[in-house]
Amino acid sequence: MAFTSMIAILTIFELGEYALDLLFDLKLQGVYLRDMMGIEKFQLLMEKNDDTMVDLVFGISGTLIYNASRVIAYFYKKRRNKQKR
Repeated sequence: MAFTSMIAILTIFELGEYALDLLFDLKLQGVYLRDMMGIEKFQLLMEKNDDTMVDLVFGISGTLIYNASRVIAYFYKKRRNKQKR
């Protein structure tokens, strides 16, 4: 359940970034470095698609680590309760 929910939240977040970038040109997608010469000048450090994929990979990795830790904790507690009996 946590894995599916996290993927849904990540997808909605990335769609929101895309929509705001498309409608208002906020430059939310991609990684930018602001120049000192002015507010509107940006230097692109990471492409938009690469930024989206990195966000998804880190989000999914974190969810998998969380799920694995919960499974390990469940089996550890189950085994510890068996040994007490």
